[in-house]
Amino acid sequence: MSVYLARLAVAAAVLTAGCNLPAQLMAPFKGESEPVSAIDREQARAVFGSDDGSSSDSGPIRVHLQFDVARIELPAGSVRHAAKVWNHVDELQVDPALSALLDRNGFRIGVASASSWPALRALFSEEGARVVRVRRVVQSGVPLWLGLERIVQDEPIFFYGSDGRLAGETFEKGTKCLRIDYEVEHADELLVVLTVTPEIQHEETQARWRPSEQGYYLSVENERRVFNELRSSWKLGPSDFLVIGPSDTTRVDQLLGSRLLTRQTSADRFDVILCITPKLFRLE
Repeated sequence: MSVYLARLAVAAAVLTAGCNLPAQLMAPFKGESEPVSAIDREQARAVFGSDDGSSSDSGPIRVHLQFDVARIELPAGSVRHAAKVWNHVDELQVDPALSALLDRNGFRIGVASASSWPALRALFSEEGARVVRVRRVVQSGVPLWLGLERIVQDEPIFFYGSDGRLAGETFEKGTKCLRIDYEVEHADELLVVLTVTPEIQHEETQARWRPSEQGYYLSVENERRVFNELRSSWKLGPSDFLVIGPSDTTRVDQLLGSRLLTRQTSADRFDVILCITPKLFRLE
């Protein structure tokens, strides 16, 4: 039996390099402070008719994905919370070279189980964290974009490539974001594969004539700077969620990870940790 995400026609348009990100996907984080939820056995039973994701149905199953995202802001500079958070996270799914490259650029990513959430929630509470939960629903096949911070004026950002070289670019107005691609695997158990890619979307305010098969058309489209070398994929089981946060190198203020996963106010600096939980629904 195969499991797949329905691919809608809109997906092709959204995946092109010059696309305009839907406003509802780039909305700022707003919501109540609630714990992150996780895929559980009851959900797998509701979707597939069994705890492990197996099904007696002979045909393919179409599923829809919803994402619960918890954004946690912790006061920067606390040595305690950084080490304790990652004690509960498995960061070993990707190649060690990629893991080292992510760390060097200011990112730490891994998978945690629902059983670790009470300990993480207690840690966040102890550190005086601000926890905001949002729910993002996407059309099947369309990536989830998480808008993190706006670029309001020219902002220099540096990053290390896979060759070890440090490069930098200055970005004009835009949005710093993470793109989350996804697919469902059905082997011994139900798995959701999430692929994370840092991006910066440029804002374009002037309309331009652009070519198409039918001729030229006038439109305003946003280009994106995609950091493909930092793309990483993670497999989540029925009770897992993805954790994305800053590494120790974010003390270098101009690094990519620092620019995406820290927030600076006039008086304070905060580390940003994201907990992302996919939730599956069966399409009849």
